[in-house]
Amino acid sequence: YNTSTSAFTAPRSGFYRFSLLGYIITGTDGADKRYAYGIEINGSLKSFAGGNFSSTDTPACTYSAVTYLNSGDIVKPTVFSSIAATIGGTSGGHQFYFQGEFVGK
Repeated sequence: YNTSTSAFTAPRSGFYRFSLLGYIITGTDGADKRYAYGIEINGSLKSFAGGNFSSTDTPACTYSAVTYLNSGDIVKPTVFSSIAATIGGTSGGHQFYFQGEFVGK
């Protein structure tokens, strides 16, 4: 995993499990706003999970998937939202945790 590019490059072909846990906080947007977390493989969105915002508390969103990768495939965690949240901002933010592991051939 390259922290500078937020990209994971598969070192060998096989099955990999990827998990994300995330949350978004905002003090101004309500339940009409949506968010989603997912993964891109070689620039193409593969799958995602999401939900609605709450103006006071947004529950954590979890995502997990097992996928086959070829050696050299690039996986990036992705966040989509309908608000302009900023990480660590005073009026809101979002953060997620990304984990991947090789499962086998």
